[in-house]
Amino acid sequence: MKLLITSMLLIMAATLSLEIDFGQKTGGQDWQIMNDGVMGGLSKGHIEMKEETLIFRGTVSLENNGGFTSLRGPYENYDLSNFETITVKYKSTGQDIAFRMELYERWFYPYFKKNLPETDNEWQTISIPLSEFNEYRIGDATGKKMSAENLANVIRLGFNTNSKKASSFEFEVDFIRFQ
Repeated sequence: MKLLITSMLLIMAATLSLEIDFGQKTGGQDWQIMNDGVMGGLSKGHIEMKEETLIFRGTVSLENNGGFTSLRGPYENYDLSNFETITVKYKSTGQDIAFRMELYERWFYPYFKKNLPETDNEWQTISIPLSEFNEYRIGDATGKKMSAENLANVIRLGFNTNSKKASSFEFEVDFIRFQ
């Protein structure tokens, strides 16, 4: 009986959170870079898988209408409507980085993001209510907030540079956890 109760508690705990652990071999394997070159920009981003983390680094250029580079996960169906917060363990230097959630495959459709401030290369674990994510369309805020309906229809997670300044940057992430 004790084993049954313990098993049930473990199953319930597993359904109360969703974690992407970049220390696992498959944690960042399918993540890829999308630079502003898709719109004529000259920014460059690169991925490096470490044993415990994923590093996203590069250079942001404002030339040719540039200004961003991004790290994006694979397309999947995420129903995040039962979660209230996201927790990210990361460190960064050179740029603020935004965590983004996409609902559409087309780049010009709205997406939601929240800024993760630069940490001067010190590890931080930050928790953000999902209700604080704002909607953007082609980089401009629409004034809308994340809703439960939006959270039920997320198809892609990712990060992008968010400072709109020309500089090099480095962002290292350990995990993303929805609770």
